[in-house]
Amino acid sequence: MMRQRWVILWGMAGLLACVSADAHIVTMRLGDFFMGALHPMTDPIDWLVWLACALLAARAGRLTARWLIVIVPIALALGLLLLNPLLTGRLSGVLDAVPLLAAGLLLAAGMRLRTGGVFVAVSILMVLRGAANAAGLRIGADLGLYAAGLAGAGYVAVTVLSAAVVIGVVDEAAPAWRKIAVRVLGSWLAAAGLMLIALSLRG
Repeated sequence: MMRQRWVILWGMAGLLACVSADAHIVTMRLGDFFMGALHPMTDPIDWLVWLACALLAARAGRLTARWLIVIVPIALALGLLLLNPLLTGRLSGVLDAVPLLAAGLLLAAGMRLRTGGVFVAVSILMVLRGAANAAGLRIGADLGLYAAGLAGAGYVAVTVLSAAVVIGVVDEAAPAWRKIAVRVLGSWLAAAGLMLIALSLRG
């Protein structure tokens, strides 16, 4: 019993002596990496645009859809690193919604882009989305680590989405109504993007 009391006393003394504690993830600044990776979870526009890009690429063929795995993370990182200082005020809100509007219009129109057209369209959309993710940056954050985290999230998301789209929508065995549903989804995305642009301009 006496021994247990001493253990409790020493434990309480140890707790009182602790002033601060830093986890290794903070001292190594990896917190910025995970912040970049998790920021898209707070913005559904990222996921909607990624899905739209997967649909556009898959309609051009399986090989084109596979190239998204390379294009999306690189374009996201470049957009964040190069364009984020330019996006301020109302312009930021407008350009945040432009990819959603553009991707939605392409899907709603039922356009089947060639591989080169898909690469250009996806690259532009992802550069703008990368810049828009600068909203999650905190003061003093490591921009390189944040961009790497964002690129990693884009890589994982577009890999899963592209595979699901190729199997569920573009595959020859897929029912015809799914292709019609893609065009309907595109119209909804375009409408949402247009509404967001109007709200941004209104301020």
